[in-house]
Amino acid sequence: MINDEIWEYCRLNKITNIDEFIIKLVKQGFTIEKYGATPKAQVVERIVEKVITNDDEIKKLHEELQLEKAKNIDLIKKLDHKEKMRDIYGES
Repeated sequence: MINDEIWEYCRLNKITNIDEFIIKLVKQGFTIEKYGATPKAQVVERIVEKVITNDDEIKKLHEELQLEKAKNIDLIKKLDHKEKMRDIYGES
């Protein structure tokens, strides 16, 4: 049954080298089996402990925190965009 589906798909999509197409499918399936369907993001945390002694220091740390948050948001947007650019097999 799967053979018929592949042949029909190839016919509808005008794929002429069916053997090459089937090898591609097997490689994609093996990659998914080996690594999983979606890449797993690595979470990195940095814990900082510090005694804050004055308002200027609080303000400076607050600005640094806001900058780090903005960088994280930018990275998340870039990752989301890259994921949307990949097909369901994880290939560009």
